Amino acid sequence: MADINKKKSTLALAVGLLLTAGLSNFASASTTTSDTEHYLVIATGGQSVSQDHFILSNAEIGANQEFLSVGEPPSGGTQILGKFHSDDLEGFGGGVTLNNKGFNISPDNITALQGKDYSGNAALIGDNAKANFSNADVNAKDNSANSGVLCANSTNSECAQDSTAFFEESDPNNRAAYDIGNGATSGVDFTLASGNGLINDLAQQRDWILDLATDVTWDMSDISQFVNGSMNDITTSIDGLNSNTSGENADYVVIDLDLGNSGYFNLNNVNWVIESLTGLTAIFRMVDGQYYSFDNASVMLSDGTENLEKLGNGELGAIFYQDAYKGTNEIFNLSNVVLGGIGLWDFTDFNPGGKNGQLMKDIDSVWTDHSSTNTKITMDNAQGCGQFISNTINMQNARWARCALGAPSVDVPEPSTLLLFALGLFGLRSRNKTV
Repeated sequence: MADINKKKSTLALAVGLLLTAGLSNFASASTTTSDTEHYLVIATGGQSVSQDHFILSNAEIGANQEFLSVGEPPSGGTQILGKFHSDDLEGFGGGVTLNNKGFNISPDNITALQGKDYSGNAALIGDNAKANFSNADVNAKDNSANSGVLCANSTNSECAQDSTAFFEESDPNNRAAYDIGNGATSGVDFTLASGNGLINDLAQQRDWILDLATDVTWDMSDISQFVNGSMNDITTSIDGLNSNTSGENADYVVIDLDLGNSGYFNLNNVNWVIESLTGLTAIFRMVDGQYYSFDNASVMLSDGTENLEKLGNGELGAIFYQDAYKGTNEIFNLSNVVLGGIGLWDFTDFNPGGKNGQLMKDIDSVWTDHSSTNTKITMDNAQGCGQFISNTINMQNARWARCALGAPSVDVPEPSTLLLFALGLFGLRSRNKTV
């Protein structure tokens, strides 16, 4: 019996060493990574097609200085390079006209959303990706490697066109900083070999979302409540929807949207509050359907609860996700919209096999060519705190600060070959769940 126990101990030690070695050779897949969380905007298109992939007009990012404004310059404001600023350089004061739209936003949310935080960082990861800015303030911490407007495109004038004002955190009152060159960096390598690793991080984010177990499925009848003729107030408590309370699902409620090939998620004339008393994050996955349309609507986190604290900390309380091309390139369309702690993630063109629902797992090949139908996020009259990922992002009349995913309580490792071999000694099976 002693010899048998000794053999078991030796086997356990060997497997433990294999597990340790395997774990040391790969990065944990998690809900947030060191690079993705830095950016308000991530444009994934532009490897082979030279077009504008981040369009910003009559807008400020990295700031949400006036909430539900009348769209006028601040009182006593002055113009610098064609942009409106108050005397103490508080930023763009025009464009957004969201007042009198029927928004019912709590004072706590307004407090969490308003101000300047220099979080307007943007990454354009395609080799030929271009930004085009007009009458816009980009408030970004351009004193670190992951800040400002970063482009893989090697031409600085293509990376960020127009004389957009950038603020340097170290000296925000230096008017000489109002120059595109102080905030735009071209020729950035977003591969892991460069030390940035944004492409790898995005691939991990995508695979993590796809591998999460479903808590509940909504069909067209479930989302019909969000289409109203007047600004109704709807509160959805996600705490009661969390059927998976351990492991990778512990901090999330995963809601699959099964809307049919012709269906879409329509949020119209409604104030929607996503509530969690325990700080859960909602993830909406479009498993069968076309796109998201938000019109004259708000999506906020509830006040007085832990997920409002997320908003105050610049974290996401909900993510809306799509990764399959279903005949329309406008994956997210926003008109007269306020978002608080909400992420809009379109990974369709990040997956070469994403077309027609065929998901691609090879992180070394990340672009899909839809020719003239590259997917995009478009918005007009929108503001708040969020994060936007798509082939192309077009912001007109907008104010945005960045909210990114907070650190998870559980990291989910991506198994290496050695680790899988070790697990195989015990006959364990790795689950690979697709949407």
